[in-house]
Amino acid sequence: TRIKVSWKPPESSPSQLFYTLKIRSVGAGAWRLYDSASGELVHEGGKAIPAGTLSVVVSGLAVDGFPYEAIISVRNSFGWSPASQSTSCCLPVPTAPAAPQLEVLDATKVKVSWKPP
Repeated sequence: TRIKVSWKPPESSPSQLFYTLKIRSVGAGAWRLYDSASGELVHEGGKAIPAGTLSVVVSGLAVDGFPYEAIISVRNSFGWSPASQSTSCCLPVPTAPAAPQLEVLDATKVKVSWKPP
């Protein structure tokens, strides 16, 4: 499961060098870091997001229908900013498949088929 996260750069001088994006399940204690090299979340380390990048696609999220929240910080030549306020989203839950079709094959067998959503 994947989500796209985008942001606006802050107005600051000197210019931004890197961003760090953190994501967690809403209400969970530990944040996971976005690793720009792999596009996935890691528990520690990971490569920072280069300046000029204003959106990323995060893959490797758990399950559909689960709420996530994200924060972002920026680094310039003086250091890292405080984290942004968090924002949240809920991954969409798939729609239900069509009702199954039952076909009696004989006295002991039934064929069940359905169409995906």
